[in-house]
Amino acid sequence: MKYQHFLISICLLGSFLWSNNIFANSINDYDSQSLLSHFEQSLADKNFTDITSILRQDLSRLKSFPLNQETLPIIKFDSVEQADESDESDEFIIIDRNQIQQMVKQLVKNLSFSQSIEDENSIIQLAGLSDDIRDQLTTYKRYNFTPPLIALNKVTFYDGTFLELNDNALDMYRARLQYSVESTKRITIIDILVNYMVPDKPLETLTFTASKLSTKQGDINLLFVDNNVAEFEFVNRDPDSILHVEAIDKQNHIVNSSNQWSYQFNQPEIDIIINFYQILLNQIDQNVITDKTQLLRYLEDHIQVLSDNLQQVYGQLTTRVAYYFKRQPMTITLFVKPDPQIMAYQAQINTSKSPYYNHAIVSSFGDNNVKGLKAETGEIIVDGNYRDIDYLVDQYYRVSLINDGWNYKIYRLDTANQQFAPQPFYMMDSKLYLQRWIIVNQDANNNFIKGLVDIQNHQLAIPLQYSNINISESFIIASRINKAKQIDDNEVYNSNNLQKLFSGQGRVTVDKNNFIVKNEICVTQEPNYYKYSTTSRDNITYYCYDNYHLYDDKGQQLSTAPYFDVSDNFSQNNLLLVTTDKQQQRFVNRQGQDVEIALDSYINVSPFSEGLAVVECSSNQLYGYINTQGKLTIPCLYQSASQFIGGSALVEQNDQYQLISPTNSVIKRFDTSLAASERNGPDSITYFFHDGSTYNNKGEHID
Repeated sequence: MKYQHFLISICLLGSFLWSNNIFANSINDYDSQSLLSHFEQSLADKNFTDITSILRQDLSRLKSFPLNQETLPIIKFDSVEQADESDESDEFIIIDRNQIQQMVKQLVKNLSFSQSIEDENSIIQLAGLSDDIRDQLTTYKRYNFTPPLIALNKVTFYDGTFLELNDNALDMYRARLQYSVESTKRITIIDILVNYMVPDKPLETLTFTASKLSTKQGDINLLFVDNNVAEFEFVNRDPDSILHVEAIDKQNHIVNSSNQWSYQFNQPEIDIIINFYQILLNQIDQNVITDKTQLLRYLEDHIQVLSDNLQQVYGQLTTRVAYYFKRQPMTITLFVKPDPQIMAYQAQINTSKSPYYNHAIVSSFGDNNVKGLKAETGEIIVDGNYRDIDYLVDQYYRVSLINDGWNYKIYRLDTANQQFAPQPFYMMDSKLYLQRWIIVNQDANNNFIKGLVDIQNHQLAIPLQYSNINISESFIIASRINKAKQIDDNEVYNSNNLQKLFSGQGRVTVDKNNFIVKNEICVTQEPNYYKYSTTSRDNITYYCYDNYHLYDDKGQQLSTAPYFDVSDNFSQNNLLLVTTDKQQQRFVNRQGQDVEIALDSYINVSPFSEGLAVVECSSNQLYGYINTQGKLTIPCLYQSASQFIGGSALVEQNDQYQLISPTNSVIKRFDTSLAASERNGPDSITYFFHDGSTYNNKGEHID
């Protein structure tokens, strides 16, 4: 809060006492010799008539002080009457001491640290301030307390040794909390001390009613309320002790103070100076003092009394503060700032996110910030001869040389010889598959020539010859485009021992321990199959149809004859719906064996989902559901039916949609038609209806 200083130049004496502050800097300013010296210097170039005039002007100004309501500055809003009555201020919320203590404990609980190495020092950086803690810190700031301070007291190294520290405490408001430790050994635990403040007592509020002026609460007095202004008087109290000011308007809305203006004075001092001036001027008016010499002599004789009187009232301050609101206040509440009580909380943090890989960390060296590697012991493994080093995966790093710009190459850390070994490939994919395989590229500018590295021997297990490599739990599929036939040439390997299981053309899809190969067969004679497409090349019409074969994890072909259609994957019951060239549907298991489920009574069959499959009965062209034994457990009653997902299925009967359970009981009926649906996961689906409503698979409305 900035105070307006109205005693500056109000009078000869005032310009001396309050030249820098509204009140004297110290009681020594009232020393009689200092006062007399000031008078003599101020009057040196003035004659007696001028001095008398100045004294009268000063006395008039002093008597008009303090300022009254009419002299307050005008802060304009649109107008009180036109102010938006719906523009309500937020409630002033502040956390109490118990919440602050819990905040600090939660803060420490969430903290982690990371270590970086610069020459012979470690830099420890704290992390983990959650959004919730940041919100509480924002509320904590409203106290205007000193920010919570975190000091790093001790670090414990990987080998159990430790180092006690006396580092500077950092405040939690900083964007980065970093500490320097004179060691390059790996740090696994840090001990911190958090010093913070809590209010010494619950937050005190003082409420004043606008209709009751001159209401005094302690040393605060409400002087007046006029339109959007409320003025208070603080006697021997700092207005900065008020944490927040808010009002309630006539609509019972909260209105925060939007601005304030204040001035400060010592009324007893002013009264003493007025009395001194009045006696002095009375002596002049009665011709007791008739010239400048007599005036100075009078001052010499009476300055000690003035000095003594001023020293007696030193520091008796009154402050007047005007608070401005956007609307007229009916009641005004002052939130009194409590005194701070310092608290301390010690904690140990053992959650480290330090980038140690292969028992080493990338370290910086020298003013040029070149990079190398240091071991957990702090010893150098790889000298600082590199512009940049990025860890990728296993023992592999992406490295740029000092004299090679930012051209990165792949190096492997040879821990036995403590050096980097250049590699004949590049890495765009830094993922380790099945804890063994890494997909690599021929160079940094080509992602279409790939191979496979085995970290057990750090050799290329699959050469750099393939446009794509996919890895699953059971299989590795390496593909390259056959440009002549515009189809993939594939090799399928066992992902454990890299045994080649299949080599051929087509599109390969994997389902756990099975894979399916799809090929498109194109002939010039129209086939007698139920489903095919046509295309024309070189004025020749080709008839194309799909051809599928099923294989196991040993590469054995399980389908004796090709399938002409298959469902996307095996169901939870390990059944795959296939279609023969005669448009006959049947289910096979993972061994490729037919499952005895009679489907002759159905026109169409869908894959199983949650143990039930949608079927269209040939008898009435309506839909029902069969179980995995082929039993029609839900009769063919529905115009349309969908798969069971998350314990329900959406069906349509008599032009009305409804959700049913596996026992065909109705979960929810809908009064409108389906617009769309969206699968959200294996057990969740959302339905969108034409009236704009949305429901989940439990029949619950979604806003």
